[in-house]
Amino acid sequence: MRIAVALVLALTLGASVGSASERRPRNGRIAFWSDLGPAAIFVINPDGTGRRRLTDATSRSKGAAWSPDGKRIALYGSDDRGGDANFDIYVMNEDGTDRHRLTASAAREVQPAWSPDGRLIAYGRGDDIWVMNADGSGQHLLIRNAAEPAWSRNGGKIAFGSFRNGVVQIYVAQSSGKNAVRLTRGGRDNESPHWSPDGRRIVFTSFRNGAPDVYLMNANGSAQRRLTHSRARDDTPSWSPDGRKIVFTSFRDGNGEVYVMNGDGSKQHRLTRTRVDEDADGWQPVPR
Repeated sequence: MRIAVALVLALTLGASVGSASERRPRNGRIAFWSDLGPAAIFVINPDGTGRRRLTDATSRSKGAAWSPDGKRIALYGSDDRGGDANFDIYVMNEDGTDRHRLTASAAREVQPAWSPDGRLIAYGRGDDIWVMNADGSGQHLLIRNAAEPAWSRNGGKIAFGSFRNGVVQIYVAQSSGKNAVRLTRGGRDNESPHWSPDGRRIVFTSFRNGAPDVYLMNANGSAQRRLTHSRARDDTPSWSPDGRKIVFTSFRDGNGEVYVMNGDGSKQHRLTRTRVDEDADGWQPVPR
């Protein structure tokens, strides 16, 4: 009897520990860029507290993309404050330290995206998508006439926007860049795809109703539906690491502000309150 009771208690405690581990939050801070002149990257807690600037006034910085372990940020910007300076891809620690440049071509290089294993970074170069190792080595062309790369959960596919059919539409290709399949259609732009953490859905921006709104679809392009309905611009959506929420940019208050909503579009609320445009970039996985 004592052995049976001890066994039950051990199993119960083990289950409790396992459940607690599964309940550990995976959502860290939200990164966004603020149009302060020059543009700067900030982070904020999911409840709107803890606003902190990561980049200084000596450079321009946009498009913060968190590494899968939550410890680094890839971004695009310039160490030249001038408006005509060329953009390159940079990487820095999650606290803004050790910023260094990875690309240095004459082309405009933007929109970095980490592979799920943290080994590669895809990015826009001119009118194409390129890929490189996370240290900047091995840069090579991946997909022509494409932009805004987004890796699937297992790294086997890349979603992207392309102007190849007269308007921007969203495609998915193998991570090699081959066998692209078109997911969106119509006469208006669809752009800024971002995979859900479970790989089953893609959130994106669509102009199909005039001003851009945030939409959701299955990973194969089916069941497309609208999540935001403001008359102003709503765009640049991305998922929280736990897949329950979506961060996005909205101009419904007169200027760009960072908003968060549930994955079904409910409970939309604002996180930032400024007089300059601020655009959502991405949600940090809790550093491990």
